[in-house]
Amino acid sequence: MIKSPLNYIGGKSKLLTQIVPRFPTQVETFVDLFAGGCTVGLNVRSKRTLFNDNLTYLVDLYRKIQDSNAEEVFEHINGRIDT
Repeated sequence: MIKSPLNYIGGKSKLLTQIVPRFPTQVETFVDLFAGGCTVGLNVRSKRTLFNDNLTYLVDLYRKIQDSNAEEVFEHINGRIDT
């Protein structure tokens, strides 16, 4: 199981073994409606996964990560890039 890198309130990592087996084995598009730390969506086998959340700052964070390369993300985490 893939665990979220975020320590997120309401995270479902402890429930994954109960949640994931309930999904169909073949999923075309999985929509993680209350994505939070994205733990469920990262662990569902699907051709496409859409992550959604009503916390705009969280969505903005994920968009920034998506638009950045891995080196930029790790440099930012290590405090080498000014925001």
